Amino acid sequence: MRFRTPSEALEVYLGCPYLDTHAHLTFLRDSAHGDVLEIGTYTGISTAALLAGVELRGGHVYSVDVSPGAAFAWHQHPQWTFTCAYSNARQTIDAKIPALFDLVFVDGGHNYQDVHYDLFHYGGRLKSGGMLLAHDTNISFFPGVKQAAKEFAGSTGWPVEWREASCGLAVFKKP
Repeated sequence: MRFRTPSEALEVYLGCPYLDTHAHLTFLRDSAHGDVLEIGTYTGISTAALLAGVELRGGHVYSVDVSPGAAFAWHQHPQWTFTCAYSNARQTIDAKIPALFDLVFVDGGHNYQDVHYDLFHYGGRLKSGGMLLAHDTNISFFPGVKQAAKEFAGSTGWPVEWREASCGLAVFKKP
């Protein structure tokens, strides 16, 4: 199914409780504003929520995913830039994204090393008052996600809220 707008897609996705991001989609939409970085696009479900938010409040979503097919999720949307790369391909990515972000959503590689890199590298690129979100922190077959998120929390001292639903979401607020 091809959607005309991110809001139209989001309405459909909100009716699908089996989606692994279901419980977080409204929060993603309501939190998205300014410059938003999404690590991990996959089929574009979270992208739709983030784009719906920047459509309402202004801004731009920059998505990074290793799969070239992810480029077709919202390829004609004027508030979306897609980069096909691993999240640690700094030179490739840095040429296409701003220096600082209002929101970073991490849902890319699910091993400890990838998540650790994404949290520490891109978390360092948050504006003061920005939010860093890490998905899949409450799922047993990705233990490295929660481990990296706990280490990030301990290292930064930033306030964190652990949301358990829909595979878990760590919500960090940069002071």
